[in-house]
Amino acid sequence: MSNIYKYSIVFEALLLFVFISCSRSGETNKPVEPTPIVESTTDLIIGAEDQPLEHQLGQPIAVRTDSIGNIYIADKASLEIKVFSKNGEYLRSLGRRGRGPGEFHDISLMEFTKENDLVILDRRLLQYVYITKEGEYLSSHPVDISGQLTQYYPASISFAGSRNIGLFLNGAVPDRSPMFERKLFHVYENDFQQQKYALFPFKELGMSDRFAWVNLMYYPGSFSISKDRTRMIYSPGIYTGKLFMFTKDMDGRWIYNRTITGKVPPEKPYIVYESESAFEMNKHLPLTRQLYFSGGPYLGRINYLDAGIHFLDNHQFVQFYADWMEPEKQDLERTENQINLFAQVFSQNGEVIESGYVATLTIDRYYLPQTLVNWRDHNGSFYLLDPGGGNQVPTIRRFSIDILE
Repeated sequence: MSNIYKYSIVFEALLLFVFISCSRSGETNKPVEPTPIVESTTDLIIGAEDQPLEHQLGQPIAVRTDSIGNIYIADKASLEIKVFSKNGEYLRSLGRRGRGPGEFHDISLMEFTKENDLVILDRRLLQYVYITKEGEYLSSHPVDISGQLTQYYPASISFAGSRNIGLFLNGAVPDRSPMFERKLFHVYENDFQQQKYALFPFKELGMSDRFAWVNLMYYPGSFSISKDRTRMIYSPGIYTGKLFMFTKDMDGRWIYNRTITGKVPPEKPYIVYESESAFEMNKHLPLTRQLYFSGGPYLGRINYLDAGIHFLDNHQFVQFYADWMEPEKQDLERTENQINLFAQVFSQNGEVIESGYVATLTIDRYYLPQTLVNWRDHNGSFYLLDPGGGNQVPTIRRFSIDILE
């Protein structure tokens, strides 16, 4: 395909100096410490402006690949799943807007099942829809409200056997359990009709305020399960430097095992504003938010975000996180800012063996993204969901990084 192009990010120096004109402490023209660079190579982009109409994306929220490398992109704006070959050639689209079998009114989640079919969460129609990779309708199941006292809307799921595990922080008012006691992981039957058990309450994250809780309700983060299904690693939506490992007990149930420490952010992962005046002074900064919930509003800013976590083939794992570059001035009319993406590679024992800067993206100031590094395929390539802030367009980038394996 003529519009597919390749480029490699090649760096002449081993260190990157990221200069910011306004630090979070209010000082100006202060460079941060030199940051090692992780060299990355992009070999495919889908959605670029010069590509055909069928390649264009509105609001991509998930990307997955099948066993032969075909790429499936769930688009929340067009309410369809676009399928491309491993070389980026457009193949077909699955689904469309509607209420009939295999049609959607919303796409909030897309995942492959253990049978290599697709499941889509349609929040507006309150159902999980199963289709084949060719788009043939298989079945649909209503969203369960019995076990959660609310609709169960996982941000991500993983299938194994007759059950799946999903990441979801329940924010429903009918659930009278204490906020910090509510569990983050939920194990369901594969038709989503019966919850088997839940684990890992929010309080175990070490965050002790409601601003963080409400943000994780919207963006709980990401998790990855090893190929042999014996270990799971969780990266919370607000990146604090802590990751959480889970293993299985004698009954095959997931249990918390230990906390892993990655690169610790040089500044506070998030800031809580105690007054409206403090919020007003800082509302021009990216991801400064005023959130309304029971007892709110909650005022604050997220400085560091989880951007995806993935097991490698040798039991090592890589975690991506991002921080915002400070705007040059207080400009509320400017809707976009830049965000720096970093990667850190962990040994099987949970020690950081390599870390560094990967790329800089343009992103809307108030956009709390889907997991940016959304997928890793069987060949070891990563898929970046670039939302395209400002005048840019949303794209999916396939890239690789030079990491120790």
